[in-house]
Amino acid sequence: VEALIDGEAYMSHLAGRSARMRAGDYLHIAGWRVTPTQCLLPNVPDSPTLMDQMATLISRGVIVRAMLWYFPISVLGIAPNNHARDNITFVRGVVAAGGTAILDRRLRPRVFSAHHQKTVVLSSGGEDWAYVGGLDICAGRWDIPLHNEPPGRTPESSKAWHDVHCAVRGPAVAQIWRNFEERWNDRTSPHTHSLSPGGAPPEVIIRPPPRPESFSTHHVQVLRTLSCDIYPFLPAGEQTIRQAYEQAIDRAKHYIYIEDQYFWPCSIISKLSAATARGVKVVLVLSHKFGVPLLAYYHNKMRHDALDRLRSANPSNVYVYHLQKPRLGADIYVHSKVMIIDDCYATIGSANIGWRSSTTDSELHLSVVDDDVVPSVMDGVPATVCRFAKDLRISLWTEHLGLINADLIQDPIAGIAEWPDCSNSTPDVPNHRHHTVGHHVPTPRWHWPQFIPKRYMNTETACSGI
Repeated sequence: VEALIDGEAYMSHLAGRSARMRAGDYLHIAGWRVTPTQCLLPNVPDSPTLMDQMATLISRGVIVRAMLWYFPISVLGIAPNNHARDNITFVRGVVAAGGTAILDRRLRPRVFSAHHQKTVVLSSGGEDWAYVGGLDICAGRWDIPLHNEPPGRTPESSKAWHDVHCAVRGPAVAQIWRNFEERWNDRTSPHTHSLSPGGAPPEVIIRPPPRPESFSTHHVQVLRTLSCDIYPFLPAGEQTIRQAYEQAIDRAKHYIYIEDQYFWPCSIISKLSAATARGVKVVLVLSHKFGVPLLAYYHNKMRHDALDRLRSANPSNVYVYHLQKPRLGADIYVHSKVMIIDDCYATIGSANIGWRSSTTDSELHLSVVDDDVVPSVMDGVPATVCRFAKDLRISLWTEHLGLINADLIQDPIAGIAEWPDCSNSTPDVPNHRHHTVGHHVPTPRWHWPQFIPKRYMNTETACSGI
């Protein structure tokens, strides 16, 4: 697994693999949103759009399949916003070029939920690859670690965008491929309004999954959320992302580092609070503000409640930040979904911390434990840690803290001193060299109505998965 931090790293990696694809290769995209006009290499002159690139691949004989979320108010193909318009246009474009594409609404009825998995699986140059994480290939996501409005970036809802994705080789690719195949091959009609004649499900994928050999030290677990009572192949649903988060948090001894877009109430919050009570440091990097008017007030209330619950056991062990450009510049929107524990365990994917990502949305994550262990220091004491988790933490902290020398954060507990003091009551303390700012939940904060029935939220008994 290779961690790809921010949009340039992901999209350039995908562009490199796509350029090597030939007749008989395949490319499967599952997404929340895909923008046809987005370029994978927007900083390269005359770089083709994603739609043009897909058409070129199809003309070479590459098998292209796309499965995107059907935005619920896209009635009869009418697109009320950029998100819906992008998905409809991309699906139509792939079909017109000779590929296969669907808009998917196989989700819980009468419960607002989304297909949130963000994956690409492809064969290229005789190798099978997969991409999993927080990034959709859509407007506004391409950015670089400096977040300094680089040429080529076309901001949509935010002037800067921080995210994390993964490139994967090895046996985990077959499981990511299988996830796409299972959803694609389900014979339930994927939507009420079809962009293809007859509205029938697409042709069945009959190609066997790839069988790549393991060649690295990474132990990789593929995790997902699928709602119960939707898919015949998994009637009980699956909540292995939530289960993995909770079990890993229960085993934490020193620190838990989390990047998350939402951080809303769910059972994971209780596990984190219990960890702080036994002395574990919890460092959070969250988005500053929710971007949708009115809904932002509900978001503020849920974020506030979740942080109150987290701090209830031992507030001195909780550190909460968001990202801004230096000197109180524009917000850097945090969209990543990452957890690192004790420099040994790392998980990266599409699921936010909240009930929807734990129960009714479709999500996909990877967890990595590395056999390549390295000597380190933990709270001043010599320790042995996993290279992948430590390198990922160092890369993220170096970016956020604007460090040139990473020696100051080799020990993660001592390294917390490099972060701003978030215990004061003054929000948005200006900084001059880095992106981190002590986080205070904005106001107003409105109570969130109960949209998800309690029977889907009882994660101890319902829809628990295997």
